[in-house]
Amino acid sequence: MFPENCLRHESFNKKLDEIKNGASNSAIKATVIEALSGLGFDRWVFGSESRKSLFGPATLASGQTWKWLLVYMGKGYFHIDPVIKHCRETQQPLFWDASQASLAADQKTKEFWKDVLQNGFLSGLSIPLRSPGGLNGIISIVSDRPLIVTKDDFEQNFHGIRLIGESMHIGVEKLMQR
Repeated sequence: MFPENCLRHESFNKKLDEIKNGASNSAIKATVIEALSGLGFDRWVFGSESRKSLFGPATLASGQTWKWLLVYMGKGYFHIDPVIKHCRETQQPLFWDASQASLAADQKTKEFWKDVLQNGFLSGLSIPLRSPGGLNGIISIVSDRPLIVTKDDFEQNFHGIRLIGESMHIGVEKLMQR
């Protein structure tokens, strides 16, 4: 675990450099897993626009979120995802609670949030990212607990999560340029 003020801690900064300069997606992912675990988070998804991919956004995720990504891609949620929409339109982070979000949504979006809940994601913090090369990205930390329980942890670790996300965005973009 990183110390309370991890942003100034040498090992945390070393992890950020390793993420930015990762030799492969798997190397970046392994370092991100260590860094986010050091902040107390083990469930996350990162996505980045890709100018070269025929398969859509570049995506990295912790092991627990792959089942969700298969549902997400299979049902075409990328086009209706309110979290993605938010992160494309603003630089503001989004704290979300899936059980509350489904109350005010249209039918397709209600189905989206229902699937989010069925995959064990009750709440999350999603942070919009912009790479130096101009690509949009997002890092989402997800939890199986409601937002009323998780929000303090999300807020206390926000800057560390953002730095990890920005480093990941830089590292993945470097890989895509090779």
